[in-house]
Amino acid sequence: MIEFRPIFFVIGILLSMLGTAMLVPAVADAATDNPDWSVFLASAFVTLFVGGTLILTTRASFNNLVVRQAFILTTLAWVAMAAFGALPFAFSNLGLSYTDAFFEAMSGVTTTGSTVITGLDTAPPGILLWRALLQWLGGIGIIVMAISILPLLQGGGMQ
Repeated sequence: MIEFRPIFFVIGILLSMLGTAMLVPAVADAATDNPDWSVFLASAFVTLFVGGTLILTTRASFNNLVVRQAFILTTLAWVAMAAFGALPFAFSNLGLSYTDAFFEAMSGVTTTGSTVITGLDTAPPGILLWRALLQWLGGIGIIVMAISILPLLQGGGMQ
């Protein structure tokens, strides 16, 4: 039987980091008097709430991660980061459906750089900053977080 608590614990930490990162474009939009700041604030609240709930409900002492848990963790982490990273795109004034917003977030998290946003030159600064942050989180941030989180779970380098 697979133990899912360590998987959801790490996903909770990743979602909490993502929710905290959503506050940066909220500040940028508030500084430029763009109304999208409330979208980022609401998305950050939802993401932090779900991430904090996952952390609080799954914290316990864990054994080493097995290979099966590592594969499930990787898959669920990509999907969860893209699903919650899509919230600002879906709720903003860009007129994107959630499917397009999910594609935009997944392209950011996977650092492919593809976009479905038309008129990217005239997009609000918060959206542009959020796209850049997703690229950064996908490129180096997830690697650094995984390296810093896995030792807390006694996950060895062999996995």
